[in-house]
Amino acid sequence: MPSLFQQFLQQHHLTTFLQQVDSLYLQPNIPIKKIQGAMYYLPAQIRSDEILLLVDNTVFGSAKAGLCLTAQHLFIREDFDEMECYRLDKINQVDTVSGMMNTDLMINSHAVITLTQLDRKEIQMLAEMLWQFIQFQRQSSHTQHEQNPQHNIHVFEHALQFLIYLSSKFTGRCSSQSRAQLQHLLGQAQLEQHIQLRHLIDGAQPAFVTVVQQLQQGSAQLTALQKRLIVKSAMQLMWINQYGYADIQKQIEDVSYLLNIRLPDLEQAIEEAMQEQTQDYEQEEGLQDQELSEMLQQACQLLGITTQQLNLDNLQHAYRRKMAEFHPDQYQNLPQAVRQLIEQQAQQLNQARDLLRSYLHAQ
Repeated sequence: MPSLFQQFLQQHHLTTFLQQVDSLYLQPNIPIKKIQGAMYYLPAQIRSDEILLLVDNTVFGSAKAGLCLTAQHLFIREDFDEMECYRLDKINQVDTVSGMMNTDLMINSHAVITLTQLDRKEIQMLAEMLWQFIQFQRQSSHTQHEQNPQHNIHVFEHALQFLIYLSSKFTGRCSSQSRAQLQHLLGQAQLEQHIQLRHLIDGAQPAFVTVVQQLQQGSAQLTALQKRLIVKSAMQLMWINQYGYADIQKQIEDVSYLLNIRLPDLEQAIEEAMQEQTQDYEQEEGLQDQELSEMLQQACQLLGITTQQLNLDNLQHAYRRKMAEFHPDQYQNLPQAVRQLIEQQAQQLNQARDLLRSYLHAQ
């Protein structure tokens, strides 16, 4: 059965047009290199197959700045800025605003990113598609909720409280990484709109014995998928919080008993958790090497030299030559917006010079 996003694409009138736009990619046709680049700013718990739409907003195609859409969130990062995350259920408007040179994407009447790699028409159509997908998703969720009322929300909350205890056992607090993993679990279980994780973590904690009893008594109301997700998250949280092997084994035995999970489902959950852990390690190592190489190449391109020519003398000469093109005296009579753009380009040259100089000193 097609995913909700694929169902939306099949009936949306802009799908064919946006599929032909350079720097904009729709699932399942997102190049792996673009996904790897976007992982530079996406939260660690986001998996590559969760990315529904990707916009590469970089000059050299690294995809380390731009926009990514998942089923629950819109992630946005501009060059030299921190990533910003917007929950789809909190978005009430997606629009655009055009200036003399650029067009900005707006979320809830606030400009959030200047998409320099798309033209004005493409940005307007992207905004229209994003907003209509959010509305389509809400309508589908409402219909599904009417057809399948959630009877097990309280039981799932008990499972979350059990996982919170696992996360805070050694330090007495739930770390930001643990919170992100728990939020990811809610998203996978499609319960983000029904359970407020912050209240569970920061509110008064019931006695552990009470949580265990309530979870065991209500486990029959949980679906097989929910049980697998809970076991998988328990393993991932214990890895995050550096549990020993013996402790992990014991806790998995305990949670499996409380959930009364079938052996095939337990084995599947453990296998998926271990596969994801291995992929995370491999991806992190590969991204670190690739990231450095791409950053060096981009910095060299900005300064007009090749990596083969890179040494301290050539670097200083190339930097001075490029900076001479951006002397403020040459641009005093230009509009403010143009001067700001030139200043940004000069700032990029400074950052490129600093990166390459640090790399050369480290060799």
